[in-house]
Formats: sequence, structure tokens, C-alpha cells
Amino acid sequence: MIQLPPTTLADKIILLLALGFLSWLYWTYWFKTSHNQAEYAIISSPYQTKRVELYIPQHLLIQGRLGNSRVEIQSGKIRFTHSPCRNKYCIHSGWLTTSGEFAACLPNQVSIQLYDHQGNLLDAVSY
Repeated sequence: MIQLPPTTLADKIILLLALGFLSWLYWTYWFKTSHNQAEYAIISSPYQTKRVELYIPQHLLIQGRLGNSRVEIQSGKIRFTHSPCRNKYCIHSGWLTTSGEFAACLPNQVSIQLYDHQGNLLDAVSY
């Protein structure tokens, strides 16, 4: 069996500094930026990409590979209401309201990404 050397004071200091740094990173780049109210959305499909404001109530038909997806915008939030895909994961994602949130209908190749006035500091993959 391998025996590890005892923990020294320097090891403990480095561990505390690393935990403090990770806490600061979390607070700065995740918590503060992930709670910004979205102001507009970018809706992408194989045939078009459009920017829509979230404070103008509207219903949109977005043409995708399988057919039309319906999107509803109301009071600063957006959601899929209909899609021709089989499992309807896009519809089950519900209302999107926060900058950085993302919903997609992969079979239909339609996606929605939310942004605030600063752009996004986080992209959909890291969100």
C-alpha cells in the first residue's frame, strides 16, 4: 500500500487559497452573470436567423427541416409551443427568461438563445 506524506501547513494554505479562488470564480462568472434578465433572443433555423425583442408579445412560426415550430413571446419570456419533432423536449423546456438560457429542437434544427444588453458572458454550452 502506498503511504502518503503528512499534510504540511503549506499544503493547507494552498488548499484554502484554491478554494477561495474557486469561490470567487463561481460568484463572478456564474452566479452574477447567470441571473440577468434577458432582453432579446436569437432564433436560428436552417433557413433564417432572427433577433426578437422579448417585450413585444407575439407568436412566430419558424421553418425547420421537419416543418414549422411555433414560438411564443410574452412579458420578457419565450418558449416553444409546438414542434414537429417526436419527443417534444423543446416544448418541455418551458419558458426561458434568463440571459444565457438555450432551448433547441434538434430534429427540426431550430434553436433559441437568450441575451441581455451586455451580450452574454456565458454561452449555451457553459450555461
